[in-house]
Amino acid sequence: MPPESAIPGEMARLGHGDALHVADINPDRPGLESFMVFEGGRYAPYGYALRDARNGDVLYGAYSGTDTGRGMIGDVVPGQRGLETWAIGLYTAQGDKLSAEQPGTNMNIKWSPDMSTQMINGAIDVTPTIDDWQNGRLLTATGTRTNNHTKGNPSLVADVFGDWREELLVRTEDSSAIRIYMNTEVTDRKLYTLMHDIQYRTGIAWQNVTYNQPAYPSFYFASDIDWEYVPLLESVKLDPFDALKEATLSFIEAEEIRGPLRNQLQNMLRQAESHFEAGRYPQAIRFLSNYEKHLHRPANEQHVSEEAKRQLTIYIDDVKEEWEGL
Repeated sequence: MPPESAIPGEMARLGHGDALHVADINPDRPGLESFMVFEGGRYAPYGYALRDARNGDVLYGAYSGTDTGRGMIGDVVPGQRGLETWAIGLYTAQGDKLSAEQPGTNMNIKWSPDMSTQMINGAIDVTPTIDDWQNGRLLTATGTRTNNHTKGNPSLVADVFGDWREELLVRTEDSSAIRIYMNTEVTDRKLYTLMHDIQYRTGIAWQNVTYNQPAYPSFYFASDIDWEYVPLLESVKLDPFDALKEATLSFIEAEEIRGPLRNQLQNMLRQAESHFEAGRYPQAIRFLSNYEKHLHRPANEQHVSEEAKRQLTIYIDDVKEEWEGL
């Protein structure tokens, strides 16, 4: 602990904090980093710190002597290598101070077509906005509000609709509806959806659990993204028959296939699979055809939805096309 602390010279734990961000903050060192604020005041060795996410080693930080409850990261200064961090002043990923002033700490959003980071501001009765640290206000979500009192969290920030940009989901002032805002600016950057990245998808899953925090992909995401290190996705093609089985089960669980038709269809799938695995392809196709006939029998209309029939017929055609070629 530093001389100005309550317990100078003693060893102390880093302590609790309400904001934690894990990402590839410094792309020029291996692995991920975590940026966290600490609320121990005069009893905490750091008010904020950037650490190695693998072993917890502190890369940089500073004693604050106060309850440092808010902090954030993002590429708010395009052209500056790495993501910036801020809790008490704005710093580079290498720990160099850029400014005594700093962006907001409510929530960040990957909104801009150049892959830089923007901030969502507005809490309590203040209208939410999306602001760029260098270019000012980009969006005012008129007629909406954030949540979580002074923390000003949107209902959700996530890559909901595709490309790689995030959407802003906020409630209307009377909480009667959710509005979704998306950026329609043209971008020259092509990337799979962030939901394809397991770290980002996991982050979105927990974002609404406690104090909402941003989700980050497992790779360096910024205006100077290193495309060489963006992981390639493996394409896994589901076997057509397995897809038909999964779709059937899903419609049963959703009660779009009901009554005796549930067991009838599943039994025909088992029979078809058994014959197929034994190499009796004509018999397998016959049971598949029986499945389709039962699906469309007028007597079963009350037991199956039109959408289930439509989708399952497509799956059946895919299986028949593959099996008839054997």
